[in-house]
Amino acid sequence: IYLKNIDRNKLIPLNIKNKFIYNNKFKKIYMKDATMEFIVISNNNGLIKTKVKLGGVVRKEKGCNLPNLDRKNWGVSEKDLEDIKFAIDNKVDIIDYSYCSYMEECREFKNIVFRNLKSNQVIPKLWGKIETNEGINNIKEVAKELDGIVIARGDLTAEIGILNVPIVQEKILYALKNENKSIIVATNVLSSIRNKQNKPTINELNDIYHFIRCGVTGFMLTGETSTGANEEYVVTTLKNSIKYYERVLSKIKKRSKRV
Repeated sequence: IYLKNIDRNKLIPLNIKNKFIYNNKFKKIYMKDATMEFIVISNNNGLIKTKVKLGGVVRKEKGCNLPNLDRKNWGVSEKDLEDIKFAIDNKVDIIDYSYCSYMEECREFKNIVFRNLKSNQVIPKLWGKIETNEGINNIKEVAKELDGIVIARGDLTAEIGILNVPIVQEKILYALKNENKSIIVATNVLSSIRNKQNKPTINELNDIYHFIRCGVTGFMLTGETSTGANEEYVVTTLKNSIKYYERVLSKIKKRSKRV
C-alpha cells in the first residue's frame, strides 16, 4: 500500500501476491480486524495508492483484508507450507488453515499435512478458518473435508461487514448442526477484559452462553492473550464461564426430559 501525508510518503508491503491483485476490483483495504481502514485511490500494477480513513499502528507480518477479492485457485502458499512443516515438526495437535474457502484447497491442505507426517506420528486435527464470503457459501463442502471450522469473526467483520457477522454465525451453526464437526468461535470473545481485571460485559457472557447452547465446541482467544495484559485472568474467566453454563444447560436439559 502506498500512503501519502503532509510529512512523508509511506510504502507498506501487503501479504498478498501481486498476481492476485491485478485483476481484482476492490475499493477498500482493512487491517487488524477492520479497526484500520484504507480507501483505494488507484491500483497501478500492484502499487496501491490509498487514503487512510481509520489509522493505527501497522506491525510486522500483519494480514490485510480486501473485500470482494477473488480467492479462487489461490491454493496453499509457500508461507502456509513453511508453517505446516513447522507445526508438524513441533508435534502440534491442531493446525488451522486460514482463509479456507473452497473444497479443493482443503484437500490440498490435507494432502500436504499427510505427506509431511513422520512414521507413526499422531495426525493433528485440521481446522479451516472461515473468513470470507466464499468460505461461508461453501461451508458444508469445506467442513466435510476437515475436522472442524473456526468462525474467525475479526476477518469476517472486514470481509462482510460487522452487521452481517451475527447472521453468518447463525447460518454456519445451522448448516453444521448435524455434521459432528468441531465449531470454534474466535475473536472478541472477552475483549473488554484484555487490559483490565474488571468483569466481562453482559453481551460477552450472553454470547458465550448462546454459543454453548447452540452446540459450539470451543472458543479461541486472540488479542486477549496475544497482546492483552491479563492473559491468565482472561483464560480463567472464559474457562469458569464455560463450566458454569455447561452445568446450567445440563440441568435445563434434564428438567425438560422429566416434563
